[in-house]
Amino acid sequence: MPQLKLDLTAEQIEDIIQQLRYGKNSADTFDIDLLRGLNGEVKALDILVGRLEVKTDFMAHKTGNLAIEIQSNGKDSGLITSTAKWWLFLIQIPHKQPMMLIIAKDRLTQLALQHLHKNHFVMGGDGKKSKLVLIPVQEVVCG
Repeated sequence: MPQLKLDLTAEQIEDIIQQLRYGKNSADTFDIDLLRGLNGEVKALDILVGRLEVKTDFMAHKTGNLAIEIQSNGKDSGLITSTAKWWLFLIQIPHKQPMMLIIAKDRLTQLALQHLHKNHFVMGGDGKKSKLVLIPVQEVVCG
């Protein structure tokens, strides 16, 4: 049997899956779900082997917010200067397993700018010399 090799992005594969599942001749089958699952694994691996900024947050479980550094000592830092494509937040919850949240830097930057314009920031870190934008975890997950 001849083989067809395709060089497709994860998004292109997802588009094909959508067409197969919901198009004119839909196919709601295990094979389609398997392909979708494998596509998701490829996306996850791409994130994990790429540039990933890891931040541990000890207060998000109490405040409901992620605190994103954008300045330190009056100079751009954190989100502004990071070259990572993805940010992983390890949210520590006392006496429980931590939760991980991964978000694309572009989306995180967009949310940070929205909240910065609403004056949703605090000064924190050593000597309270870092400017931290506060973004509700709920907005990151559902927004």
